[in-house]
Amino acid sequence: MQYRKRGSGSEVAADHEQWKGLTMRFSRVVVVNMPSPSGYFAHRDSMGGFGQLYPAGVPPFPPLDIPFLAGYLAGKNVPVEVLEADGLGLTPEQLLQQVVRIAAHERPGRVLLAVRTSAPTLDWDLSLCAAIKKSAADVALSLYGPVVPHVLKRVQRESCLDYIVQGEPDETVYELASGRSEEDVLGVTFRRGDSWVANAARPFLNDLDQLPFPRWDLLPYQRYTLPHSSTTGPVPFLPMLTSRGCPFGCHYCPYPVGQGLRWRFRSPTNVVDEIEHLVKDLGIRYILFRDPMFSLRQDRVVAI
Repeated sequence: MQYRKRGSGSEVAADHEQWKGLTMRFSRVVVVNMPSPSGYFAHRDSMGGFGQLYPAGVPPFPPLDIPFLAGYLAGKNVPVEVLEADGLGLTPEQLLQQVVRIAAHERPGRVLLAVRTSAPTLDWDLSLCAAIKKSAADVALSLYGPVVPHVLKRVQRESCLDYIVQGEPDETVYELASGRSEEDVLGVTFRRGDSWVANAARPFLNDLDQLPFPRWDLLPYQRYTLPHSSTTGPVPFLPMLTSRGCPFGCHYCPYPVGQGLRWRFRSPTNVVDEIEHLVKDLGIRYILFRDPMFSLRQDRVVAI
């Protein structure tokens, strides 16, 4: 298998005007959180996004980066669906049926699955990708998650995958869907025959206020509740991510590995606007901040 680099690390996605009118490569993107492995619950974006397994039976925990990706795509008018299998209670067989159903309503080759994986679920997720490809051969499969750049050789052995997305997936998946030349999409490795072509890395997004709010309405958000041990009864809650990265770089911590050492933050106004949206529009009563270092700037916390 051949492997070669494409593109320049200095490239940025500043030329949208030249390609945004291109014919869409995919008419629909489906963002997928696979069912958990048997006997476990997979919290894939725990541990800085590298994932963690819990015993089966714990309440499903909202996968935070999935509604962020869905929100970004929807904000760019890309038709998007979310299959959050654990929140929906889908078995692998039921998930497969859903994918086949979606593919049947689109022309062959026009559906892209963006599958979120993690370190402890990698082999399991790839086995489900292979099952999907066997039953829906015309569906394009992409894999993303912070662990992906660290297991590339393992991932590239899978013939079922068409794209490997490294880094933050939002812009990369959007550009793939929008029809930009594969060679020009930063952060993607794509299949060409029996070979993989690896483009240059995509820089982290610095201005997080540019991101739309997560599209929780595309997920079964009513099913996410605090465990009974924390409250007197089920209480609806959702997580928020108001900053990314951590400058301390502790050796034991996965957050700087997955999100970088540069601390990137949302403005207080942007944060409070999302809080109001969660409370007023979705009826959320508790919010869990998932930042690596929420209080790094105390003046920002006070302003919020």
